[in-house]
Amino acid sequence: MSFKLEMALYHIKSKSPKKRLKGYQILEKYKEDTVDSHDLIRFLKEAKTIKVENPYDTWDDPSYHLTNFVSKYHSQELYEEAVQNFSSYSVMAKGIVLDLLLMIDTDESIQKYVDFSCSYMNDIPYLRFETFHKTARYSSILFPSLFKLLEHQNFRYGILQLFFIHVLEGWTDRSLIRDHKESVMDEFEYLHTSLLPYQESFEDKALYVTYKDDYMDHRYPFNLILHMLSYINDKETNRKLKQVCLTFKDKLILAVACCGLLENNQKIGKKLQNCIARNDESRNYFYEQLRRLDRLNLFPEEFKTQEHLAKSQLITWLTQPDNLGHFPSDTKLIDVYTETLNGEDYEFYLFKFRSTVYEWKEKGWMIAVSGGYKKSEKPTVESTGNTYSQFATYQKDQVDEHFLALLDTVEKANRDYNEEVVYEFKSPYSFRLAFIGLAWFNSFWIFPSLFSEQRALMVPVTLGIVGLYALHARKINRTRVRITRSSIVFISSKKEEIIPLTRVQSFKKEKRNVKGSKRLDLLKPKEIGFVLLDEEKNEIGFIPERLLSEEILHQTTRHNIPMKQE
Repeated sequence: MSFKLEMALYHIKSKSPKKRLKGYQILEKYKEDTVDSHDLIRFLKEAKTIKVENPYDTWDDPSYHLTNFVSKYHSQELYEEAVQNFSSYSVMAKGIVLDLLLMIDTDESIQKYVDFSCSYMNDIPYLRFETFHKTARYSSILFPSLFKLLEHQNFRYGILQLFFIHVLEGWTDRSLIRDHKESVMDEFEYLHTSLLPYQESFEDKALYVTYKDDYMDHRYPFNLILHMLSYINDKETNRKLKQVCLTFKDKLILAVACCGLLENNQKIGKKLQNCIARNDESRNYFYEQLRRLDRLNLFPEEFKTQEHLAKSQLITWLTQPDNLGHFPSDTKLIDVYTETLNGEDYEFYLFKFRSTVYEWKEKGWMIAVSGGYKKSEKPTVESTGNTYSQFATYQKDQVDEHFLALLDTVEKANRDYNEEVVYEFKSPYSFRLAFIGLAWFNSFWIFPSLFSEQRALMVPVTLGIVGLYALHARKINRTRVRITRSSIVFISSKKEEIIPLTRVQSFKKEKRNVKGSKRLDLLKPKEIGFVLLDEEKNEIGFIPERLLSEEILHQTTRHNIPMKQE
């Protein structure tokens, strides 16, 4: 073990709070690329035994700091030690060890993750359910085992949301929730009782203002429970869904309840269909669910237009907390623009909107765009993701300028990722040659007496050195990469091949040693991105993470990637 790690462990074992703090700081600042696995295993063993009788605060926890340090250098070799005597770790350390099992990322480690989560649910500070949102790989391990966590209030909705996503993607059987009907019904009664008093005087446009705190905290969990009722699909649960349709005025809740009934082959009235489709917030959800169920014939023709669907998408965007945060008081269509993208015509809907709430009232009419929607697929809720507003004041004589400004802003934020990016490995010898040439040239002026006879050689020798530099520069190894929304393709003179992303790193300096004497030029200091390896595991390039789409990032197995942060 290195001297620094020995010192850290020595201080952490001390009874003095100041010395322990110093030990924690040593571990936090430790920046070596690798640590011997035997040292990491020793840290895990110490994490189970070191106890502090009178911690100075909640972070004075040796078990937590030691396991947190180990998690930065995770490997399969740590698995056995991590799972032994799990109960001996502190509460915060248990969370870190569970994270370590996720990083090891094998069927065995995920099974242990599930087992520990269920067995120690009262001693675990958090669970990272979002890790499983984008992969079907472990669905059979997760369900129905994780349903045991429904007993714990802190994890209940996280489990149900994860189950909802896996059912929606077709990764697991929705009927698995039936064995836990009692828990679902209890939660339904609680949330129904909490939300029902608001329905008598319910107003859609006051939803995100008047009911912002009391109502909205229960709204999404209630919709989640309604999905669970539709999955259970028996007389009692269908009766509860019908009860919601009769007693609630919240259109999004009505849409969820109605779609659950339709999925269970129950009927809903035309009046209810019109009510849901007329509402800007619930319209697109209702349309998309009916399309999924192949029941679009139930969607009212009056609202089955691209304008209405575009408006609904804009309202959904505006009501997000980071945007307007509530329904606009008025929204009007200004114009429709057609743009050609990759040979296809897309429509963009330009709206103006205003709000009478808070500081927005003084801004008057503001401008926004919704789209783009493929013309050949109208009507559709699928778009290019260009729905956006800068909340700029609407100017009647600058409509085209408004549209172009909005489109330009969104395109910069959502790159097309179709350009070729060139990264170069530059040898330091090129710069040494240039330095020798410069020194040779200047020596004739600094020490003329020493080079009186060789003065005639000054020009040809200098040109020769510069020529060697130019020749060397032509042979710089270049890695040309085309970045698309779904892949990274390496481009050589003979072929193109998809390159897997292999690891994430961040760099403190602008240059980093690569393959011995060569150095890779990065675009920015402290850049975070992916190093690309060829078939022989040689580093051939670096792609900044900010250039990659979410689709690519979700496809990478980042828990298998050793991360180094400097």
